[in-house]
Amino acid sequence: MSATGGRTELSAPVRELRPSGGKRRRFRGSILAYALLAAGGVLMVFPFYWMIATAFDTHNPPPANLLPQGFTLRHWWYLWEQKIGGATYATFYWNSLIVSVAVTVVSCVTSALAGYVFAKFDFRGKRLMFIVTLATIMIPFQILLIPLYLMMSWAGLTDRLWALILPSVFVAFGIFLFRQYIHSIPTSLIESARIDGASELDIFLEIVLPLTKPALAAFSIFIFMWKWNDFLWPVVAIQNAGVYTLPVGLSEMTANQYSIDHNLQMMGALVAIVPVLVVFLIMQKRFVEGITLSGMKT
Repeated sequence: MSATGGRTELSAPVRELRPSGGKRRRFRGSILAYALLAAGGVLMVFPFYWMIATAFDTHNPPPANLLPQGFTLRHWWYLWEQKIGGATYATFYWNSLIVSVAVTVVSCVTSALAGYVFAKFDFRGKRLMFIVTLATIMIPFQILLIPLYLMMSWAGLTDRLWALILPSVFVAFGIFLFRQYIHSIPTSLIESARIDGASELDIFLEIVLPLTKPALAAFSIFIFMWKWNDFLWPVVAIQNAGVYTLPVGLSEMTANQYSIDHNLQMMGALVAIVPVLVVFLIMQKRFVEGITLSGMKT
């Protein structure tokens, strides 16, 4: 450090230790980004906190303040004891598990098969069929509601779990997801298996399907959550309380002509999210990988 004409100059090593303007701007940008992420995290977590606090709160309706006024397990026991048309919450839970697991397994198989055909086979009308398949994604389900109900009624499947399973056997989004992912698998690998005498079914089961585990995990989470939370179609297709799924049964259980039991509703929702959380925690690594890689090739 030296003084020249009344001004103090920093030596070169000292000047290098001072943060540059660019570094200060990056630092402030990082602080702002972390602050926004923290605020977003709080906004995302708050509904779960409110659900848990309300589920065990002694007040109904819950107070406007953030902290519960008391703790009770009364809503937990009442949730499993209450009956709607002779059916309990456990019945609704079991029905939702059957429908969600069945649709997840079957739609994964059908979507993977269709995606494999669209990705690795050439046939007349392939492009048109794929475009029509994708176009079905843009059709609102409300438009299909009445025709679908008439079909199920004609087949005698209303008030049965089959009415909730069969319409979801083929999912256009799943076909697109698997087609995009399988397209990235080297064709030479499949052709080598054919030269060795493997059948198309063996190639699909032993080569293609194991390589699509990330896509399977991602689609499984999507389809399981969709069927687990589905309300509109079950409330139209099912009138028998013994076949209610969880969203329909919970809505009937917690509401009456004059009021809604918010504490019981939040307790039922708290118990209902457990399978979704378990599925996501088991498959989260594959889920992120599948979402990242599914759009890499077209």
